[in-house]
Amino acid sequence: METAKSFQTQLIPPFRYAIVEESLYRGAYPTMKNFRFLKRLHLKTIVSLTPEAQPNKDLRSFCQDQGIHLQHFHVDKFQDVVTLSHNQVVEILHKIISVENLPAYLHCLDGAHVTGLVVMCLRKLQCWNLSTSTAEFCRFQRTGEISREESQFVESFQGSILIPPRIPQWLWQGVRTVNHPIFRLTYLPDEESDA
Repeated sequence: METAKSFQTQLIPPFRYAIVEESLYRGAYPTMKNFRFLKRLHLKTIVSLTPEAQPNKDLRSFCQDQGIHLQHFHVDKFQDVVTLSHNQVVEILHKIISVENLPAYLHCLDGAHVTGLVVMCLRKLQCWNLSTSTAEFCRFQRTGEISREESQFVESFQGSILIPPRIPQWLWQGVRTVNHPIFRLTYLPDEESDA
C-alpha cells in the first residue's frame, strides 16, 4: 500500500483529468495522491460539484495551504438522471469564464456525467455545435454514450449569463460580444475603468 510520503515524489493526475481550455481543467475528485500534480497547475480555483455538504478535509487543507479558492456546489450523485439545475450551471459558468478565477480545476465525483454536462453547457456558450460537444462528452463516459435526459438538459439550457469584465481568450477570442444566438448576456461593469 502506498503511503502519503510516496505521493510526494509522483505526479499522478486525477482520474479522467483533461484540459478543457487553456487554464481550465477537468476530472474526478482529487485525492492526496493527485495534489502534487495539481500544485504544478498553479490553480486559483477548484470548483467542486459533489453530493457532500462540503469537500473532504484533505481537499480543503490542500486548497488552504496552496491559496486556492475552493468553490463547492452541492450536486447529488449521478444515478441515470441529471442532478444539476440550470441555475447551478449558470453560476458555475460565471466562475469558470472569469479570468480572475483561472487557472481552475472543475470536478465531480468521477469526472464524467456532472462535469461533462457543465463542459457541454460551456461549449454551448462558446457556440460549439451540439454534435461536437456530444462527442467530447462521450469520450469521458464508460459507455461512450449520452443519455436522452443529458442531451435534453444541454439542448434546453439557456438563460441569462453574467459576463465578467475580463474573459479568457478561448471565450469569443477574449472579446465580450454584444449578442449570443441562445443566451441573454449581462455584462458586468469593469470596476477599474469606472474608477
